[in-house]
Amino acid sequence: YSEENIFKISKKIADEGKNLNYDCLVGVSGGRDSTFLLYYIKKILKLRPLAVHYDNGFNSDTSVSNILKVCKNLSVELETNVADWETFKKVTRSFFLAGVSDPDTPTDVGIFKTMYEIAYREKIKYVFNGHSFRTEGIEPLDWTYMDGKYIEDVHRKFGDGDLSKFDNFYIKDLIKYKILSGIKTILPLNYISY
Repeated sequence: YSEENIFKISKKIADEGKNLNYDCLVGVSGGRDSTFLLYYIKKILKLRPLAVHYDNGFNSDTSVSNILKVCKNLSVELETNVADWETFKKVTRSFFLAGVSDPDTPTDVGIFKTMYEIAYREKIKYVFNGHSFRTEGIEPLDWTYMDGKYIEDVHRKFGDGDLSKFDNFYIKDLIKYKILSGIKTILPLNYISY
């Protein structure tokens, strides 16, 4: 992994997306990593990103303010998917009651579903993710278990209410977005020192 590689990838992204409104999608949370990532993609790589945020109802005023400021200052359009609060609250509660090691899984799954759904709709083939092995690589593997059936199982055993309004992500979604539609995930923070 090197910054030279990410520049090669960005050239390919720009060439392939020249006829689209956006040539890539960037997930933003308002935190340090995704804020830097959006800056890097827009100003250093010179791409035309669409910023996407998943609001699970637990956003702080600071994170919302950061997202709005960085998008405005970089002239990047923002699309936010607001989770159904009552459903999300129930799903999160079921994870706490289950005593599992990864109570933030519903948020991670909602983020992935939102990013891929919007990329698919906009015909964007490249999704940038602010995950970094330097800051998150020491997490246990079971903290990154992305399976909609897992969420259903935990919620069935420890929650109440149906999940029809939850942005769940299943194997069929993975096949639709990654395999059939060819949407690729890029982790540029693995390529650069920041």
